[in-house]
Amino acid sequence: MCKPSAISRGYFIRRENRFVAAVLLPEGETLCHVKNTGRCRELFVAGAPVILTKAVAPNRKTGYDLAAVQKNGIWF
Repeated sequence: MCKPSAISRGYFIRRENRFVAAVLLPEGETLCHVKNTGRCRELFVAGAPVILTKAVAPNRKTGYDLAAVQKNGIWF
């Protein structure tokens, strides 16, 4: 079982494609991997709070995985 090395909070900006999303972190905008390739348009809206986990593989194109998104005070 893989354990995430770090958890970060940020804000969803936009979905680049099925697998990648742009997220605003305190240190700036970054791209992250989206594990759920479904569209989830009702959840992924600009400004929605998100939780990211730091990727453990050093050769990945994205440094984070999108782990959760918040809507109406509930985490999905």
